[in-house]
Amino acid sequence: MAAYLPPPFFLSHFPCPCGAGCCALCAAAFASCGAGAARQELEQYHDRLLEGYRQRLSGTPPVLHRMRELWNYLSGSFEGTDRPLKAIRKAKDLPAYEAAAQEILRSCPLKDAK
Repeated sequence: MAAYLPPPFFLSHFPCPCGAGCCALCAAAFASCGAGAARQELEQYHDRLLEGYRQRLSGTPPVLHRMRELWNYLSGSFEGTDRPLKAIRKAKDLPAYEAAAQEILRSCPLKDAK
């Protein structure tokens, strides 16, 4: 199954970690816009974005804020995300956040792309 990723409109709301507006990471993630993304692609995108934010932003709160905003969007691609999303919203540190995010990425089924 594949999740739908919209065109680069997403990039204007969630800047890439390099700060240039559209880095190679983002370009690779959106190479198949509209065609959908496999679970593995979403997991790789999430992990690379998280690492980029960790390197670029100062401290845990800004990283968590950006990643929570990402999940406000990405959660529409998965089914049964209520509990893990609540854990993401309540996460006070990166290990708690990562555990909840991995639960969605590895356990929650993807919705069918329309």
